[in-house]
Amino acid sequence: MARREDQKQYDVTIHGNFPEEIQTPTGPASKKMDLKYARNPGFTAALYSDPNSTEPTIPGARILNAAKDPGYINIEDADRALRLGSDLRRIFPKYVSGVVVKHEIPCGAGIGDSVCEAFENAWAGDPLSAFGGVVVLSEQVNKETAAALTSIDPVTKTRRIIEWVVAPGYTGEAMDILGETRIRLMEVDPFNTYQEGQELEVKRIRGGYLIGEQYRTKIVSPDFVEVKLGDPSNEDVWASILQWVIAGHTKSNAVVVGDGRRAYGIGSGQTSRVDAAHMALYKATKRGAEPQGARGLVAASDAFWPFPDGPALLAEAGVRGCIYPTGSNKDQEVLDEFAKHNMFVLIPRPDPNDPLKIERAFY
Repeated sequence: MARREDQKQYDVTIHGNFPEEIQTPTGPASKKMDLKYARNPGFTAALYSDPNSTEPTIPGARILNAAKDPGYINIEDADRALRLGSDLRRIFPKYVSGVVVKHEIPCGAGIGDSVCEAFENAWAGDPLSAFGGVVVLSEQVNKETAAALTSIDPVTKTRRIIEWVVAPGYTGEAMDILGETRIRLMEVDPFNTYQEGQELEVKRIRGGYLIGEQYRTKIVSPDFVEVKLGDPSNEDVWASILQWVIAGHTKSNAVVVGDGRRAYGIGSGQTSRVDAAHMALYKATKRGAEPQGARGLVAASDAFWPFPDGPALLAEAGVRGCIYPTGSNKDQEVLDEFAKHNMFVLIPRPDPNDPLKIERAFY
Protein backbone atom coordinates (compact mmCIF):
# COMPACT_ATOMS: atom_id res chain seq x y z
CA MET A 1 0.00 0.00 0.00
CA ALA A 2 1.50 3.31 -1.01
CA ARG A 3 1.68 6.14 1.46
CA ARG A 4 1.99 9.87 1.08
CA GLU A 5 5.21 11.57 2.07
CA ASP A 6 3.38 13.57 4.76
CA GLN A 7 2.02 10.45 6.43
CA LYS A 8 3.81 8.92 9.40
CA GLN A 9 4.41 5.18 9.49
CA TYR A 10 2.25 4.96 12.64
CA ASP A 11 -0.74 6.43 10.77
CA VAL A 12 -0.87 4.04 7.81
CA THR A 13 -2.81 0.79 7.62
CA ILE A 14 -1.03 -1.78 5.44
CA HIS A 15 -3.46 -4.51 4.45
CA GLY A 16 -2.16 -8.04 4.73
CA ASN A 17 -3.32 -11.13 2.90
CA PHE A 18 -5.59 -12.34 5.71
CA PRO A 19 -8.59 -14.60 4.94
CA GLU A 20 -12.12 -13.44 5.70
CA GLU A 21 -12.62 -16.45 7.99
CA ILE A 22 -10.32 -18.67 10.04
CA GLN A 23 -10.89 -21.85 12.03
CA THR A 24 -10.24 -21.69 15.78
CA PRO A 25 -10.58 -24.21 18.65
CA THR A 26 -14.05 -22.75 19.35
CA GLY A 27 -15.20 -22.62 15.73
CA PRO A 28 -14.97 -20.23 12.78
CA ALA A 29 -14.00 -16.59 13.36
CA SER A 30 -14.64 -13.82 10.84
CA LYS A 31 -12.33 -10.93 10.07
CA LYS A 32 -13.49 -7.70 11.70
CA MET A 33 -10.86 -5.39 10.25
CA ASP A 34 -7.29 -5.02 9.10
CA LEU A 35 -5.24 -3.37 11.82
CA LYS A 36 -2.95 -0.41 11.36
CA TYR A 37 0.05 -2.67 11.89
CA ALA A 38 1.18 -5.60 14.02
CA ARG A 39 3.33 -5.06 17.11
CA ASN A 40 5.57 -2.85 14.98
CA PRO A 41 4.99 -0.76 11.83
CA GLY A 42 5.72 -2.51 8.56
CA PHE A 43 4.14 -5.80 9.66
CA THR A 44 0.52 -6.59 8.89
CA ALA A 45 -2.20 -7.71 11.30
CA ALA A 46 -5.95 -8.27 11.42
CA LEU A 47 -8.66 -8.56 14.05
CA TYR A 48 -11.08 -11.50 14.07
CA SER A 49 -14.36 -11.92 15.93
CA ASP A 50 -15.43 -15.09 17.79
CA PRO A 51 -19.22 -15.39 17.49
CA ASN A 52 -19.42 -17.65 20.55
CA SER A 53 -18.32 -15.02 23.07
CA THR A 54 -21.04 -14.12 25.58
CA GLU A 55 -19.56 -10.94 27.10
CA PRO A 56 -18.65 -7.42 25.93
CA THR A 57 -15.67 -7.75 23.58
CA ILE A 58 -13.34 -5.54 21.62
CA PRO A 59 -14.05 -7.35 18.32
CA GLY A 60 -17.74 -6.71 18.98
CA ALA A 61 -17.19 -3.03 19.79
CA ARG A 62 -18.31 -0.17 17.56
CA ILE A 63 -15.72 2.47 16.65
CA LEU A 64 -17.40 5.86 16.98
CA ASN A 65 -14.57 8.32 16.54
CA ALA A 66 -11.19 7.44 15.08
CA ALA A 67 -8.83 9.23 12.73
CA LYS A 68 -6.99 5.98 12.04
CA ASP A 69 -7.38 2.24 12.52
CA PRO A 70 -6.29 0.69 15.83
CA GLY A 71 -2.99 -1.17 15.99
CA TYR A 72 -2.27 -4.63 17.37
CA ILE A 73 -1.07 -3.23 20.72
CA ASN A 74 -4.12 -0.96 20.99
CA ILE A 75 -6.34 -4.03 20.71
CA GLU A 76 -4.25 -5.97 23.26
CA ASP A 77 -4.47 -3.08 25.71
CA ALA A 78 -8.19 -2.59 25.20
CA ASP A 79 -8.84 -6.31 25.66
CA ARG A 80 -6.81 -6.51 28.88
CA ALA A 81 -8.50 -3.39 30.25
CA LEU A 82 -11.94 -4.73 29.31
CA ARG A 83 -11.25 -8.06 31.05
CA LEU A 84 -10.16 -6.33 34.24
CA GLY A 85 -12.97 -3.77 34.10
CA SER A 86 -15.51 -6.55 33.59
CA ASP A 87 -14.16 -8.52 36.56
CA LEU A 88 -14.29 -5.44 38.79
CA ARG A 89 -17.86 -4.79 37.69
CA ARG A 90 -18.75 -8.45 38.33
CA ILE A 91 -17.31 -8.51 41.85
CA PHE A 92 -18.22 -4.92 42.85
CA PRO A 93 -21.61 -4.56 41.12
CA LYS A 94 -22.68 -1.49 43.13
CA TYR A 95 -19.81 0.56 41.74
CA VAL A 96 -18.54 1.82 38.41
CA SER A 97 -15.20 0.33 37.38
CA GLY A 98 -12.34 2.15 35.68
CA VAL A 99 -9.10 0.79 34.23
CA VAL A 100 -6.08 2.28 32.44
CA VAL A 101 -3.81 -0.15 30.55
CA LYS A 102 -0.54 0.39 28.66
CA HIS A 103 1.24 -2.44 26.83
CA GLU A 104 -1.10 -5.00 28.42
CA ILE A 105 -0.14 -3.88 31.95
CA PRO A 106 -2.58 -1.96 34.17
CA CYS A 107 -1.30 1.51 35.04
CA GLY A 108 -4.19 1.87 37.44
CA ALA A 109 -7.60 0.45 38.28
CA GLY A 110 -10.36 1.29 40.69
CA ILE A 111 -14.03 1.65 41.45
CA GLY A 112 -16.20 4.66 42.21
CA ASP A 113 -19.73 5.85 42.91
CA SER A 114 -19.72 7.68 39.56
CA VAL A 115 -18.06 7.06 36.22
CA CYS A 116 -15.88 10.15 36.69
CA GLU A 117 -14.73 9.00 40.13
CA ALA A 118 -13.91 5.55 38.74
CA PHE A 119 -11.80 7.14 35.99
CA GLU A 120 -9.96 9.43 38.40
CA ASN A 121 -9.27 6.51 40.77
CA ALA A 122 -7.87 4.46 37.91
CA TRP A 123 -5.79 7.29 36.44
CA ALA A 124 -4.28 8.20 39.81
CA GLY A 125 -2.58 4.79 40.06
CA ASP A 126 0.27 5.87 37.77
CA PRO A 127 -0.38 9.07 35.78
CA LEU A 128 3.09 9.00 34.20
CA SER A 129 2.73 5.50 32.75
CA ALA A 130 -0.86 6.18 31.67
CA PHE A 131 0.40 8.46 28.86
CA GLY A 132 -0.89 6.99 25.59
CA GLY A 133 -2.85 4.22 27.32
CA VAL A 134 -6.32 2.76 26.88
CA VAL A 135 -9.15 3.63 29.30
CA VAL A 136 -12.09 1.29 29.96
CA LEU A 137 -15.14 2.43 31.93
CA SER A 138 -18.10 0.25 32.85
CA GLU A 139 -20.76 2.96 32.49
CA GLN A 140 -21.77 5.52 29.89
CA VAL A 141 -19.32 8.41 29.59
CA ASN A 142 -20.97 11.72 30.51
CA LYS A 143 -19.95 15.37 30.18
CA GLU A 144 -18.09 15.45 33.51
CA THR A 145 -16.05 12.38 32.62
CA ALA A 146 -15.29 13.63 29.11
CA ALA A 147 -13.95 16.85 30.63
CA ALA A 148 -11.77 14.81 33.01
CA LEU A 149 -10.43 12.67 30.16
CA THR A 150 -9.19 15.80 28.40
CA SER A 151 -8.02 17.76 31.46
CA ILE A 152 -4.61 18.63 32.90
CA ASP A 153 -3.36 15.92 35.26
CA PRO A 154 -2.70 17.33 38.77
CA VAL A 155 0.42 15.15 39.23
CA THR A 156 2.24 15.43 35.89
CA LYS A 157 0.91 18.96 35.18
CA THR A 158 0.39 17.98 31.54
CA ARG A 159 -2.71 17.25 29.49
CA ARG A 160 -3.87 13.65 29.70
CA ILE A 161 -2.95 11.78 26.51
CA ILE A 162 -5.24 8.81 25.88
CA GLU A 163 -5.25 6.57 22.79
CA TRP A 164 -8.63 4.89 23.16
CA VAL A 165 -11.63 5.04 25.49
CA VAL A 166 -13.86 1.96 25.69
CA ALA A 167 -17.28 2.26 27.35
CA PRO A 168 -20.91 1.14 26.90
CA GLY A 169 -21.98 4.46 25.43
CA TYR A 170 -21.37 8.21 25.43
CA THR A 171 -23.82 11.03 26.02
CA GLY A 172 -24.26 13.70 23.37
CA GLU A 173 -22.45 16.24 25.56
CA ALA A 174 -19.55 13.83 26.00
CA MET A 175 -19.32 13.32 22.23
CA ASP A 176 -19.27 17.10 21.72
CA ILE A 177 -16.17 17.29 23.93
CA LEU A 178 -14.37 14.12 22.84
CA GLY A 179 -15.18 14.59 19.16
CA GLU A 180 -12.86 17.61 19.10
CA THR A 181 -9.90 15.55 20.33
CA ARG A 182 -7.64 12.81 18.94
CA ILE A 183 -9.02 10.32 21.48
CA ARG A 184 -10.50 7.30 19.70
CA LEU A 185 -13.79 5.97 21.04
CA MET A 186 -15.14 2.42 21.17
CA GLU A 187 -18.63 1.48 22.32
CA VAL A 188 -19.09 -2.01 23.80
CA ASP A 189 -22.16 -3.87 24.99
CA PRO A 190 -23.31 -3.21 28.59
CA PHE A 191 -21.16 -4.88 31.22
CA ASN A 192 -24.17 -6.59 32.80
CA THR A 193 -24.26 -9.11 29.94
CA TYR A 194 -21.76 -11.30 31.83
CA GLN A 195 -22.51 -14.99 31.67
CA GLU A 196 -20.73 -17.81 33.45
CA GLY A 197 -18.43 -19.63 31.07
CA GLN A 198 -14.80 -20.50 30.44
CA GLU A 199 -13.19 -19.15 27.28
CA LEU A 200 -10.08 -20.67 25.78
CA GLU A 201 -6.87 -18.73 25.20
CA VAL A 202 -4.75 -19.63 22.21
CA LYS A 203 -1.10 -18.60 21.82
CA ARG A 204 1.09 -19.35 18.85
CA ILE A 205 4.48 -20.80 19.65
CA ARG A 206 7.09 -21.94 17.17
CA GLY A 207 5.87 -25.18 15.70
CA GLY A 208 2.59 -25.31 17.57
CA TYR A 209 0.02 -23.71 19.83
CA LEU A 210 -0.65 -23.36 23.53
CA ILE A 211 -4.33 -23.68 24.43
CA GLY A 212 -5.65 -23.23 27.94
CA GLU A 213 -8.68 -22.09 29.90
CA GLN A 214 -8.75 -18.38 30.57
CA TYR A 215 -8.13 -17.51 34.22
CA ARG A 216 -11.03 -15.94 36.07
CA THR A 217 -10.86 -15.45 39.81
CA LYS A 218 -13.29 -17.36 42.02
CA ILE A 219 -12.79 -14.84 44.83
CA VAL A 220 -15.95 -12.79 44.51
CA SER A 221 -16.67 -12.12 48.21
CA PRO A 222 -15.13 -12.56 51.69
CA ASP A 223 -16.62 -16.07 51.74
CA PHE A 224 -13.86 -17.13 49.36
CA VAL A 225 -10.89 -16.03 51.47
CA GLU A 226 -9.47 -17.41 54.70
CA VAL A 227 -7.98 -15.31 57.49
CA LYS A 228 -4.58 -16.87 58.13
CA LEU A 229 -3.24 -14.20 60.47
CA GLY A 230 -4.50 -11.14 62.35
CA ASP A 231 -7.96 -9.66 62.60
CA PRO A 232 -8.79 -7.76 59.40
CA SER A 233 -12.00 -5.76 59.21
CA ASN A 234 -14.61 -6.34 56.54
CA GLU A 235 -13.28 -3.24 54.77
CA ASP A 236 -9.77 -4.72 54.86
CA VAL A 237 -11.00 -7.93 53.26
CA TRP A 238 -12.84 -6.14 50.45
CA ALA A 239 -9.83 -3.89 49.83
CA SER A 240 -7.64 -6.98 49.61
CA ILE A 241 -10.04 -8.63 47.16
CA LEU A 242 -9.89 -5.51 44.97
CA GLN A 243 -6.08 -5.68 44.86
CA TRP A 244 -6.25 -9.44 44.17
CA VAL A 245 -8.48 -8.91 41.14
CA ILE A 246 -6.10 -6.26 39.78
CA ALA A 247 -3.08 -8.50 40.40
CA GLY A 248 -4.75 -11.30 38.43
CA HIS A 249 -4.73 -9.10 35.32
CA THR A 250 -1.18 -7.84 35.86
CA LYS A 251 1.82 -9.50 34.23
CA SER A 252 3.56 -11.81 36.70
CA ASN A 253 5.34 -11.54 38.96
CA ALA A 254 2.84 -9.02 40.29
CA VAL A 255 2.41 -7.18 43.58
CA VAL A 256 -0.30 -4.53 43.99
CA VAL A 257 -0.90 -2.13 46.89
CA GLY A 258 -4.02 -0.06 47.38
CA ASP A 259 -7.19 0.51 49.37
CA GLY A 260 -10.88 -0.23 48.98
CA ARG A 261 -11.24 2.11 46.01
CA ARG A 262 -8.15 1.74 43.85
CA ALA A 263 -4.58 0.57 43.32
CA TYR A 264 -1.92 3.03 44.47
CA GLY A 265 1.05 1.09 43.12
CA ILE A 266 1.29 -1.80 40.65
CA GLY A 267 4.50 -3.81 40.42
CA SER A 268 4.31 -5.88 37.25
CA GLY A 269 6.23 -8.22 34.99
CA GLN A 270 9.22 -8.78 37.27
CA THR A 271 11.31 -11.94 37.42
CA SER A 272 11.70 -11.38 41.16
CA ARG A 273 8.75 -10.97 43.49
CA VAL A 274 10.89 -8.66 45.64
CA ASP A 275 11.42 -6.41 42.61
CA ALA A 276 7.65 -6.44 42.01
CA ALA A 277 7.14 -5.29 45.62
CA HIS A 278 9.80 -2.59 45.20
CA MET A 279 8.04 -1.31 42.07
CA ALA A 280 4.59 -1.29 43.66
CA LEU A 281 5.86 0.59 46.71
CA TYR A 282 7.92 3.00 44.61
CA LYS A 283 4.92 3.93 42.50
CA ALA A 284 2.68 4.31 45.55
CA THR A 285 5.26 6.48 47.30
CA LYS A 286 6.99 8.48 44.57
CA ARG A 287 4.45 9.00 41.81
CA GLY A 288 1.21 9.59 43.64
CA ALA A 289 -0.20 12.79 45.05
CA GLU A 290 -0.70 11.22 48.49
CA PRO A 291 2.10 12.10 50.93
CA GLN A 292 1.63 8.98 53.07
CA GLY A 293 2.80 6.71 50.25
CA ALA A 294 1.91 3.08 50.98
CA ARG A 295 1.27 3.54 54.70
CA GLY A 296 -2.08 2.05 55.71
CA LEU A 297 -2.66 0.28 52.40
CA VAL A 298 -3.16 -3.44 51.76
CA ALA A 299 -1.27 -5.63 49.30
CA ALA A 300 -1.86 -8.56 46.97
CA SER A 301 0.71 -10.95 45.57
CA ASP A 302 -0.39 -13.13 42.65
CA ALA A 303 1.60 -16.14 43.94
CA PHE A 304 3.26 -17.22 47.17
CA TRP A 305 6.13 -15.35 48.82
CA PRO A 306 9.14 -17.69 48.54
CA PHE A 307 11.07 -15.82 51.27
CA PRO A 308 10.30 -13.29 54.03
CA ASP A 309 12.18 -10.47 52.25
CA GLY A 310 9.15 -9.27 50.28
CA PRO A 311 6.86 -9.12 53.30
CA ALA A 312 9.61 -7.23 55.16
CA LEU A 313 9.56 -4.57 52.42
CA LEU A 314 5.79 -4.21 52.71
CA ALA A 315 6.03 -3.90 56.49
CA GLU A 316 8.75 -1.26 56.28
CA ALA A 317 6.55 0.81 53.95
CA GLY A 318 3.63 0.63 56.40
CA VAL A 319 1.39 -1.81 54.48
CA ARG A 320 -1.15 -3.28 56.91
CA GLY A 321 -1.80 -6.70 55.42
CA CYS A 322 -1.57 -8.93 52.38
CA ILE A 323 -3.57 -11.46 50.39
CA TYR A 324 -1.57 -14.18 48.67
CA PRO A 325 -1.70 -17.94 48.01
CA THR A 326 0.47 -20.17 50.18
CA GLY A 327 2.59 -22.98 48.78
CA SER A 328 6.20 -22.07 49.59
CA ASN A 329 8.59 -24.30 51.52
CA LYS A 330 9.09 -21.26 53.74
CA ASP A 331 5.42 -20.46 54.33
CA GLN A 332 5.90 -20.44 58.10
CA GLU A 333 8.88 -18.08 57.93
CA VAL A 334 6.83 -15.76 55.74
CA LEU A 335 3.90 -15.86 58.15
CA ASP A 336 6.27 -15.20 61.06
CA GLU A 337 7.53 -12.09 59.25
CA PHE A 338 4.01 -10.77 58.82
CA ALA A 339 3.22 -11.61 62.46
CA LYS A 340 6.32 -9.76 63.66
CA HIS A 341 4.87 -6.56 62.21
CA ASN A 342 1.26 -7.20 63.34
CA MET A 343 0.06 -7.51 59.75
CA PHE A 344 -2.95 -9.53 58.68
CA VAL A 345 -2.74 -12.31 56.09
CA LEU A 346 -5.54 -13.57 53.83
CA ILE A 347 -5.30 -16.53 51.49
CA PRO A 348 -7.69 -17.74 48.80
CA ARG A 349 -9.85 -20.39 50.43
CA PRO A 350 -8.58 -23.86 49.49
CA ASP A 351 -10.66 -26.13 47.29
CA PRO A 352 -12.89 -28.11 49.72
CA ASN A 353 -12.27 -31.23 47.62
CA ASP A 354 -8.51 -30.70 47.52
CA PRO A 355 -7.05 -28.73 50.48
CA LEU A 356 -3.69 -28.42 48.73
CA LYS A 357 -5.26 -26.63 45.73
CA ILE A 358 -5.30 -22.87 46.30
CA GLU A 359 -6.09 -20.28 43.62
CA ARG A 360 -3.08 -18.53 42.13
CA ALA A 361 -3.39 -15.51 39.83
CA PHE A 362 -0.46 -15.84 37.43
CA TYR A 363 -0.64 -13.99 34.10
